[in-house]
Amino acid sequence: MEVVLLGATGFLGARVLRALSAAGVSGTALVRGDPKRVHSTHFCVVPGALPDVPSELFPRQGFVLVHAATKQRDDDGAGFAENVKAARALVTAMPDSCRGVVYVSSLSVYGAGPQRDLREDAPVRPIMVLVVSRAEVEAILCEACDRRGIACVILRSRFVVGEGDRFTLPGLLRAFRKGTAIGDESQRLTIIGVDDYASVIKSLAMSPQSLGAVHVGYRR
Repeated sequence: MEVVLLGATGFLGARVLRALSAAGVSGTALVRGDPKRVHSTHFCVVPGALPDVPSELFPRQGFVLVHAATKQRDDDGAGFAENVKAARALVTAMPDSCRGVVYVSSLSVYGAGPQRDLREDAPVRPIMVLVVSRAEVEAILCEACDRRGIACVILRSRFVVGEGDRFTLPGLLRAFRKGTAIGDESQRLTIIGVDDYASVIKSLAMSPQSLGAVHVGYRR
C-alpha cells in the first residue's frame, strides 16, 4: 500500500514523511514550490499546490491519502476558502485506487466553551473562519469516503509540540512574558509530541480503518 502525502514540508508532515520512509513505505508527496525541499528515497516528489491536483499525484495501485496540508495562516489575504476548494478538488480527482483517507484536523472544530471530557460524538460548532473551513473539509472527505466505501479517519488534536514548533510553545512563552497565565492552574490541556503524532498517522496510513473522528493526545 502506497501513501500520497499532502503537507510534507510542514511541522507535522515532515515527521510523517520521515516515519513512513523509515517503515519502508513508498508513495508520492505534493510539495509547493521547489521540490528539492523534500529529500526522500521512498517518496516521489510532485511539485504543485492545491486546489490544482497534478495528474501524477495519485498512483495507479492502491494508496492511502494523508492530508496534512491545511492553510492555517492568511498571510496572503486570500482567506481560508482554498482549504475547502482543495478538498473538493481532491475528491473529484481521486481515483478508484484510493483505499482510505487520513485527515489532520483540530479539536477547535468543537468551538468555544468548556470542553472537559469531550467525546468524539460531541456537536461540531466551529466559530473562527479557519476552523469553519476545517469542519467543511472533514464533511467533504467523510462523505466521499462513505460514498466510495473506503476507510476514513479524522484526527483532531489540540496542541502539537516538539522541535521546530513555531506556534504553541513560543506563543505561550510570549504570553507568559507579558504576565498572562493559563487560568487558575486547574485547567487540563490536551497535548501530543509531533513525533508521536507522526507515528499515529504512519500506523493508520499503513493499515487504513474507518474510525471517523478520533481525538489525538496523551491520556495524562
